[in-house]
Amino acid sequence: MKRRLQVLVVAVLIAVGLVPAAPAQATSACGITVYCQYNWYTDTNWTTLVGQRTTYCDGSSVFWGQTTGFRQTISYTCGDN
Repeated sequence: MKRRLQVLVVAVLIAVGLVPAAPAQATSACGITVYCQYNWYTDTNWTTLVGQRTTYCDGSSVFWGQTTGFRQTISYTCGDN
């Protein structure tokens, strides 16, 4: 009985380690009272802008282009500008 429990515990630990977790969700400062602009570039030097998402103070947003791993974020609380 003790051996079965040990095997079960090890199996569960292995299974938990092998089952991929849900991908982390990027937290966003954007909300109804925050203006946010995300700019995506081709490289770390921000050589060429290839995409952009802007979320306005009323919560509406516009997106164009593509996303990459090279993102710049600009945000401020609405009414502060």
